[in-house]
Amino acid sequence: MRKEGIKPPEWDGAVICRQDVARITRIDIAPPSDRQGKIRSLEGIEHFTSLEYLAFPSHEVIRLDVRKNPSLTYLDGSYNGLEEILLGSSAALTHLKVKGNRLTGLDTEGLVALTRLECADNRLSGLEVGHLKGLTYLDCRKNRLTSLQVHRNAALKVLDCSENVLTELEVRPLRNLESLDCSHNRLPGLSVAGLSCLSMLKCKRNELTTLEIGTGSTLAVLECDDNLLTALDTGDSLSLQRLSCRNNRLSRLEVERHPSLTRLDCRGNLLETLDVRRNTALTDLNCQDNRLAQLDISMLPALETLCCSGNCLKNLSVEKNVLLIELNCSRNDLVGLDIAGLSALTTLDCNQNRLTELSTGQNTALETLLCPRNRLTSLDTVSLPALETLICSDNLLERIDMENCPELTDLRCARNRLTGLNVCQNSDLEYLDCSYNRLTELLVDAYGPLAYLDCSHNALTKLELDQTLDLSFFCCQDNPGDGTVFPVTAWFGNDAIPSDFTSGNWTYGGNTISIDYRPVE
Repeated sequence: MRKEGIKPPEWDGAVICRQDVARITRIDIAPPSDRQGKIRSLEGIEHFTSLEYLAFPSHEVIRLDVRKNPSLTYLDGSYNGLEEILLGSSAALTHLKVKGNRLTGLDTEGLVALTRLECADNRLSGLEVGHLKGLTYLDCRKNRLTSLQVHRNAALKVLDCSENVLTELEVRPLRNLESLDCSHNRLPGLSVAGLSCLSMLKCKRNELTTLEIGTGSTLAVLECDDNLLTALDTGDSLSLQRLSCRNNRLSRLEVERHPSLTRLDCRGNLLETLDVRRNTALTDLNCQDNRLAQLDISMLPALETLCCSGNCLKNLSVEKNVLLIELNCSRNDLVGLDIAGLSALTTLDCNQNRLTELSTGQNTALETLLCPRNRLTSLDTVSLPALETLICSDNLLERIDMENCPELTDLRCARNRLTGLNVCQNSDLEYLDCSYNRLTELLVDAYGPLAYLDCSHNALTKLELDQTLDLSFFCCQDNPGDGTVFPVTAWFGNDAIPSDFTSGNWTYGGNTISIDYRPVE
């Protein structure tokens, strides 16, 4: 406890004399620590009749009665496990924080001065706040509310009623509202028309079929993901910076009226066209899993992240987007991709297209390159010193050179036409899948951290793993070996095979091949 207005020897910090109790105005009990355990009761608090401030967050108080503390203006009992709180006519109380408890009811009838109420993460099935005329901040998320009447709370600026079971919400009379989060409810419709002060609206994961923004909007953030919207009028806000409307049923989206837009996420819709040429401030664009046949991003010089995977694109020009850091254009129909000018690019995912070539010689910052399921016959990795992950499976590659990729940890090149692979210089390599190739030779770093190795279905006659002590998964079946056995030089013999290693026999060229683990001498 922290004393206020009392000096030693009136209170020595350990014992409070009865005659001094009425003079204490502040009790601030810090959260528990190694030196101070949790309190379980505030019995006797009624004797502190001058108390104005009471805080005891993160303890284990189950019941609280402050009906005899008429001067109380601030109360924080968050994260205790409170099952009952008796407030009575706490007419002076302006701040009430009881989030993270077990309250099933909360009587606010006498709290006429309340301006801030935080009762999130409880078990409330009802909450009456209409009489709280001065309320400016209400956080009642994560409860069991089926209804919430706030239309008379004209002073409200911030309302968070997300993660409840609301089926209706009337907020149009709240002309001072600046922030509204009603996500994760069951709302079929929502209107914020006329709320000219509203700068942030989050209404994702409802059952919205209609969303009315209206004219004169000053929205800066709009999130309406995971609803049932077939149309979306985003209003005329010149301030809109972030728009997220993913996973709806939109067949059309117009964003040209929002020149300040920096982030747009419209993935998982039915869009056939998307015009972003006037959104020159865009830094992040995600339009994956739509039906786009064209995408013009030539007027987006600030673009840093682009995800347009899962569309119908046959061409994509990124020559003007020199600030791109992440590019995902996978699952399209691209036959070409020019990334030569993208010197800042660290992540490229172009898997499942129709690419026959991919020039990465100037992309020296690349850390992740994902290009499986294409028609690549060659891949330039000589100038990729920062590369950590390369997945190039299911192509037509006959050779890959990994010697100049010292940071490589993950290499997956299965189902190609490789005849040889040398990863001895990749001392950080942890995962290698080179199965289903034509390898006659495989060289790995004897002392590296390799944990996963699949070299099955190749033409290997032997393999040396004598010092790969971190290896926990090993698969080598369907290699010819010497015609009878497949010799593997390891740190163990046939009598001490690790449980995660593949052992047993297979048939190759009509002969039965078995693995012969030979301990290094």
